[in-house]
Amino acid sequence: MVTTEDLKTSIKSLISAIEAQPEFAGQHAARKGKIYFMWDFVTNTLRMLEASANNREAKSDVMQRSMFANILFNDTTGKLTMMTGGDTSEFSADVKAKSEDVQKKAGDWAVAEGILSG
Repeated sequence: MVTTEDLKTSIKSLISAIEAQPEFAGQHAARKGKIYFMWDFVTNTLRMLEASANNREAKSDVMQRSMFANILFNDTTGKLTMMTGGDTSEFSADVKAKSEDVQKKAGDWAVAEGILSG
């Protein structure tokens, strides 16, 4: 059974992997770009998880955002590039693997929390 702490740890690991991307520092300073956008999205998802307590809707949002993030990290359609002003930065294999782990843990956590049926 995946606990809230397990999901937090997985999300924090993903955030660290994003911060390790070579483009992160420049994009963070400018507050724009694909790497920064996804870092902000995942960081806000972690904040939502930490504040979710017994709020079923907030927990559902965390699960959905975790799954959507994985879709965006693996986007091959160019939509994320378009959403981020044409930034063509690519995510590392480590970021994609950690995002996959977050998605899996979020789904298992949602079942454990009674958000999804198993």
